[in-house]
Amino acid sequence: MGSAVPTAELDGVFEGLGGPASEEVADAVAYVTSRPRPVTLRQIMVPPTRQA
Repeated sequence: MGSAVPTAELDGVFEGLGGPASEEVADAVAYVTSRPRPVTLRQIMVPPTRQA
């Protein structure tokens, strides 16, 4: 039985971190879809560069 963190304590924690822009994600998708058929990419991760 874990205790839940009140949402008031989390307000503002993630503000200012930002995430990848839609253009950056689109660039990653374009790269993946442009690989030759024999190339298998199992996973692509696009994390933010700054983390909490």
